[in-house]
Amino acid sequence: MAESFESAIVRVHAGDGTVIGAGFLVTDRHILTCAHVVASALGLSEDTPALPQVELHLDFPLLTPNQVVTARVVHWRPDTDVAGLELTSEPPPEASAIRLVTGDDLWGHSFRAFGFPAGYEQGGWASGVLRGRQADGWLQIEDPKMTGYLIAPGFSGSPVWDDVLEGVVGMIVAADTSERVKAAFLIPADVLAQGWPERVRVYHRSPVSAPAADERPRVVQSGGVTIGNVSGGIHGSIIAGGDVTTAISPGKQPAAMSTEPSVGQARLITLRQILTQRFDDGGLRTLCFDLGVDYDSLPGQGKADKARELVAYFDRRRQIYRLIEVGTQQRPDIDWGENVEVTGGVPPKPSAELQKPEESIPGQSRFDDMLRQVTEFDLRLRRSMPKVTSGYAQAKDRDEIDRVLASIGEDCEAYNLWWTTGDEHGLAYPMRRLSDEIWLIDAWECKVDDLWVYRDTTLERQYVLVHLAARPPFGVHGQIPPDLEWEEAGYFDGQYVTRAEFDNGYAMIQGKIVELTGAELRIRNLRDDFFILAPQLSVYVYAIPETERQIRAVHQSLIEAGQVSRHALKPLEYLKREWY
Repeated sequence: MAESFESAIVRVHAGDGTVIGAGFLVTDRHILTCAHVVASALGLSEDTPALPQVELHLDFPLLTPNQVVTARVVHWRPDTDVAGLELTSEPPPEASAIRLVTGDDLWGHSFRAFGFPAGYEQGGWASGVLRGRQADGWLQIEDPKMTGYLIAPGFSGSPVWDDVLEGVVGMIVAADTSERVKAAFLIPADVLAQGWPERVRVYHRSPVSAPAADERPRVVQSGGVTIGNVSGGIHGSIIAGGDVTTAISPGKQPAAMSTEPSVGQARLITLRQILTQRFDDGGLRTLCFDLGVDYDSLPGQGKADKARELVAYFDRRRQIYRLIEVGTQQRPDIDWGENVEVTGGVPPKPSAELQKPEESIPGQSRFDDMLRQVTEFDLRLRRSMPKVTSGYAQAKDRDEIDRVLASIGEDCEAYNLWWTTGDEHGLAYPMRRLSDEIWLIDAWECKVDDLWVYRDTTLERQYVLVHLAARPPFGVHGQIPPDLEWEEAGYFDGQYVTRAEFDNGYAMIQGKIVELTGAELRIRNLRDDFFILAPQLSVYVYAIPETERQIRAVHQSLIEAGQVSRHALKPLEYLKREWY
């Protein structure tokens, strides 16, 4: 996802065009940066208490340099040096928000950042390692290299990409200018979320393989309205404006991650040695190009560093097989297969008819899981809509909507039915009818106004699309921001409690403190939304990054139209997947 990191970075200009610092997209139209960057750009004092009223000039230097867009300040916290901006003109079409993440222990993780040190208004990359938090909550980062850009004032507001967790872990806020010290400090992602919970979502991740369906991670946060979705991560949960304490909600698994075992460390070392010893710099650059990896963005300076990071890049994604496959095409003189015994991460090659591959093909277990899931899903679609054999079909009335949902929802955990919007996804279990109009899907209380089924001869391409009508707030959190997209609360013994009470496990009910044993997390969409329902190993959930972007684009078009049409869904018919 490093490509989305680059497409989120903005450059902040003063009125005379001087580059002041950086920022980054956290939603389609909202940007985080440092308050002192905004103050400097506008010629204000850094401790100005009032919300600045003058628009800022920005551009996206790695997408459309010098194409100026404007933004206004909508969140102002000079005491914590954080500012939030809202675009008042259109960003480049390629611009995209970046995911913020946090983890239990970031020490030693490699990072990269793009900033604008003095004299380098076109920007430069810095890299190094993450350290620990300081007493003030800031996170220390260091650059142990002898060469490369130092983190300097022009990096203020820059997002910091963690190569291990594959997300932004914070925003650069200050640098140590002492001689012979190459350290700087960032505001961690969870602190940014606590300061601007309406716009900033943070996902908790751990660098391990994704959890099984019966090991769904859970989240908790305390205080106020929780403005975030229930999410997993590599192992993960979402934090938005609160503290992570324990597990309570079903999670999501990032689509690009595989649950296959990693290649053994000795074999990774062998691969690194092959790349270092048998490839010259030009050959390694060509290999990266063919793999779709930006050579210059890999951490490190020399060929040995780049080779190591390239192997690590594909191992983290459980895609070592791709490195070997492309490497073999480039250098058939190297005995890749004998030197590198791949024990995981190699996909099968199913045909469109889902013919079972030979037993010798690695990844057999994953293929069998996919075949089981999509076959079970197909059975439920045929049973609920027996007159439909291919193409699109819209449920004709409420009875048919309920029949399809009941069919696919029955024991849906057994075949890993998931919901997705391309951007976010989660296990659809539990899935049951709550009332005449309301269905529970995961923790979502859904008023399904419309339902479409897509049937295809390639079973892994079938899905159900549901149109969720906007729901009213739960009524337990007081005043709700008008632009809030969804809200969370607890559900206990027939009534709702605040998310904070749910997190704490106790609530004041009818004048008494009650322990919330057996309480459930509930979520309501406060605007119209659309979910794709499909098995986890289908094209739609178990997706490559390009596919995720395409699904997000379809989802956004549905949101804008407010209704479903065959034309809007057409791009989903051509989605690629990791195995092809």
